[in-house]
Amino acid sequence: MNKKLIFSIFYLQMAACASVKYPNWEMVRIERAKPSGACTYKAQEVCDPKLFPTSCLNWHKKRATIYEANTVVVTDTGSNVQMYGGANGGFMGGEYQTTVADYYNCPGGNK
Repeated sequence: MNKKLIFSIFYLQMAACASVKYPNWEMVRIERAKPSGACTYKAQEVCDPKLFPTSCLNWHKKRATIYEANTVVVTDTGSNVQMYGGANGGFMGGEYQTTVADYYNCPGGNK
């Protein structure tokens, strides 16, 4: 069988599994402040893009579904500068933006 075809099938299966693991994550709202109303606090998480190179906002939306939350409120962002020795004796590194977010379940949040 063609290697490209095998890779394509594998990739599609992985994408299907990811959407099942975090059902309806695309419907989770991102807010800058807690919405008014009877929202229930569920959890708080920190995203470190060095560990999760994809978008932290999408990561938070996916994580929120684990707690049955439909709203993510970004509460803080911080910089994390990390330096390490390079192969040629110099230093390498960069600045990473961490994101802290609270997860809430709000009535009518997925509309």
